[in-house]
Amino acid sequence: MFARDATGLVRGFSWFDAFLIGTSVILPGIYGYASVIGFIAGADPGANFVLSAILAFLFMIPLGLTYVLLTSVMPRSGGDYVWITRVAHPVVGFMAAWGLWLSILAILGIDGYLFPTLILPVSLVSFGYSTGNAGLIALASAITSPVTAYALGLLMILVSFLIIIPGPRIFSRLMTIMFVIVMIGTFVSFGLLLGSSHSDFVNAFNQMVGPKVTYDSIISQARSAGWSFAPISWGATLLSIPLSVVVYNGFNYASAAAGEIRNVKRSVPIGIFGSLVFALILTILGTQLTVNVLGYDFIQASFALGSNWPLPAPPWAPLFTTMLNPNFAVVFLIQLAWLVSFFWNTAGFLLVASRYVFAFAFDGVLPVRLADVSDRFGFPTKAAVLNFIIAAIFLLVATFTPWLGLFLNAMTI
Repeated sequence: MFARDATGLVRGFSWFDAFLIGTSVILPGIYGYASVIGFIAGADPGANFVLSAILAFLFMIPLGLTYVLLTSVMPRSGGDYVWITRVAHPVVGFMAAWGLWLSILAILGIDGYLFPTLILPVSLVSFGYSTGNAGLIALASAITSPVTAYALGLLMILVSFLIIIPGPRIFSRLMTIMFVIVMIGTFVSFGLLLGSSHSDFVNAFNQMVGPKVTYDSIISQARSAGWSFAPISWGATLLSIPLSVVVYNGFNYASAAAGEIRNVKRSVPIGIFGSLVFALILTILGTQLTVNVLGYDFIQASFALGSNWPLPAPPWAPLFTTMLNPNFAVVFLIQLAWLVSFFWNTAGFLLVASRYVFAFAFDGVLPVRLADVSDRFGFPTKAAVLNFIIAAIFLLVATFTPWLGLFLNAMTI
């Protein structure tokens, strides 16, 4: 039974907004291709990053088609929850959607933790190396302390929360601005990689980071620790597909706001498959260019070092890309895209999570007041506030305990 006759939501999203929701959750671009390398390099050395991304893309096509068809038949906000409760059984639908909703909020907690421990350190060290500012490099290590990391992570989630609260029109504008910033930085990084050779990177790395740490010393240190180069193989590539699938996670999430998208039967297919194909193209370009310039052996060795990695920021692609050209404008555009990516991503996730709470409440499974839509903003603000609070709790768990990793492993199994 519906809690009331009308939802209070309006169809204020266009096909481009649907595309932005899916794209922001996938996060293609500078973080997208860096994460393909970051996830796979340490877990499956010898995997072909590009082929892994293509094979994972093929796995996503049936999923995308399923979401397009279901959204066309039942264009209501709430996505999986609405479809499964109506087609199968309310208990099954609630169980599936409850797990998905909690996993989204757990991801937000992890994102909040990664922001001060991965994203900010990479930017600070990049600016420190390019400007010769040792203070910025030292700051990169200081902000990773648990209390500081929690405060910065909570601030990141709060800013993303403020992006979604003003309603569909302002949300759309802010998401478009962030999309443009991320794409500018991404294509600047592509241009930088295209115009550089492997020897250019070796020289730039040695000049900027040396003399104590050099390109060759990274590889030598990894070999001393037991690492040996794994040539590209089909076995490692096939094993890496689940990690590439994770990179595409969320391309179908525009369906969660289907009740607010205009011309659903036309807009949702464009939004879902457009974001998937767009992510594939940027991922292929970014990963291949990065491997060409950095060298596959260096990438493997960097991630094989683990906690023995000698630099104060993790060995992710944007750290190395900006070494190719220390020009402030170039470094600024790339690192701005790198930083904005996480706000863009978290805002997309929070929007999707709020629609699950809204649908739960609209059916009376959660308190009905959580389905209230603000007259001023045209947005379920109470649902968004609940998500912010729970995401902050997951951030607390991710920052101060190892429990969240166990939670996500259990969810995956």
